[in-house]
Amino acid sequence: MLKIRSEQIEAFQPVSDQQFARRVVDQLRSKHPEIIVRLLPGPTLVNRIPEDRLLIMVEQGIERARSYGLTWESSITGFVVLMFRVAPNFDQQPAINRVLTDQQFAGDARIQKLVELTNTTDWWQAKERYDPGAWQLKRKGAGE
Repeated sequence: MLKIRSEQIEAFQPVSDQQFARRVVDQLRSKHPEIIVRLLPGPTLVNRIPEDRLLIMVEQGIERARSYGLTWESSITGFVVLMFRVAPNFDQQPAINRVLTDQQFAGDARIQKLVELTNTTDWWQAKERYDPGAWQLKRKGAGE
């Protein structure tokens, strides 16, 4: 029987992560091209963000989603899309953050629980607190 050691699996993880990030970029461009993203130079459409910059934004969104225990591609993608649709810092709104950090739910269940346990006012507040500076995170390996 063929056995794959954990070191071998880990060697492929960066490639897998990069492919996943590219799929999320493709989904944003194909399904959400009209989203207006407020960047520090000024607002722009998702489709007008240069490919390399959008990829970095998505990679950072994936990392942020994983920090809440999200592991399924569908949950992580949903989180990243919310960053673009609502605000890059939507997860800092108190009611939303309570759900995302609630240990009584499995990580991937939390993204679904957002619909059940938050209301329109919570999402409006998250959108109102939009912080364009939240997109200005560093690329992995750059000065860390």
